[in-house]
Amino acid sequence: MTEPAPQHERGVLDTSTVIMLSRITDPVTLPAEPLITTVTLAELTAGPLVATGINGLTVVAVPVPPTAPSPATSTSST
Repeated sequence: MTEPAPQHERGVLDTSTVIMLSRITDPVTLPAEPLITTVTLAELTAGPLVATGINGLTVVAVPVPPTAPSPATSTSST
């Protein structure tokens, strides 16, 4: 029997992981502090707009709740 992998403190979630987040049944598989990149945010924002109507497919956007920026990533203007 294998031991479960330890939970990481922080980790970046790939776009596909964010899209499938509601299907993850074991939250221990996710980092304690999940992060997304600006690339993932752009893909989730623009992707459905660009993909709508391509080859007659209907795209259903999955709402992603907004997250507050962490103090380490927030910028301040001085």
